[in-house]
Amino acid sequence: PTADRRPLESVLQRLIGEHLTLLGWVLPFYYGYVRGAIRDSIADRYRGWIFLVVGLTLYAIVVTMEELSRFVPSPGLQWTVPAATSPGLLLFMIRLGNLRRFVLGPAFPPNEVLSRSAFNAAALAGIIAFAGAFFAIARFQTIESLVLAAPLALIATVPAVVFWRRSNRYASKIDWTYSVVEKKRRLRGHRKAELGKRVIRILTYAAGITGAAFTALSVYVGYYPTLLLPIAQSLLGWALLLAVPLSILNYLTGSTREIIFDNHVP
Repeated sequence: PTADRRPLESVLQRLIGEHLTLLGWVLPFYYGYVRGAIRDSIADRYRGWIFLVVGLTLYAIVVTMEELSRFVPSPGLQWTVPAATSPGLLLFMIRLGNLRRFVLGPAFPPNEVLSRSAFNAAALAGIIAFAGAFFAIARFQTIESLVLAAPLALIATVPAVVFWRRSNRYASKIDWTYSVVEKKRRLRGHRKAELGKRVIRILTYAAGITGAAFTALSVYVGYYPTLLLPIAQSLLGWALLLAVPLSILNYLTGSTREIIFDNHVP
């Protein structure tokens, strides 16, 4: 059995190494330096930083969560690892806007085309990171189990290609003249709906963050686990329940912004 596992382990090590090389070296170098610096493309410089920061950060978070799960005393408490670390992931996503100011500078004017290109690049980096983390933490004991992972790789490849093509398309049109048409949804600007959304958002964040803090205190610090863990489970449950109407209200009170390019001449 040991001899059978060694080829599998070498395959997985190559897969993990390729993901790290792709996110940490190939994509940042190609987009940030070759296309960004040499070809003087602000969109590609920005995308190079996104691949480096977003991809490696998400990859590190997922792998770290798996490593932390080894210290959980009971298999039934494995859910506490993502619950306890979710505020850090949320904070990273909220503060991601600082990357734009760091790369482009605070005086760089808003550009909807550049934002669309960056968003799709971040989505692509996230898919690559989570796919790489999956192969890093998965346990393949046989060739058959490794073959079963092929459909998952295909599922990840399809949206990755879509986001990659979208990012490249918007980046190629960064200097085109365009206009933005906003289409409001049904409850956009409705005072009661907007107020309800804000209240539910505050309650959702409060329940989720407090539940995550209680989870970390009870499981990893050992602070009154019999008291805090049931409270944490209840708070996280309420956060998940409130997330449903919050998502619906976010959609109904939101809007879509359609980019219309006037011509293909900068």
